[in-house]
Amino acid sequence: MLWLIGGVTGGIAGGVGLARGVTTDQVIARAYGEIWPLLMSDAVVIGAAVAGACVVRAVTAVQMERIATDARADAPEAADTAAEFVG
Repeated sequence: MLWLIGGVTGGIAGGVGLARGVTTDQVIARAYGEIWPLLMSDAVVIGAAVAGACVVRAVTAVQMERIATDARADAPEAADTAAEFVG
């Protein structure tokens, strides 16, 4: 399914999508003959998903560290519980 979406949307930059005014049948036919532009579109989508996951993980780690730091400053007994979540 991703290869068809790449052929329809991702191909705008590469000139392989429906933005050129070709039919869906032509996009599907090209997917079996000109696979590299479609694979590049898939790679871009997958790369963006991985980058997004890394950003979420980094932000979560910073938030957990800040929670632990605030807990240590407010109440020493709460700091032990917060430190368990941070690692």
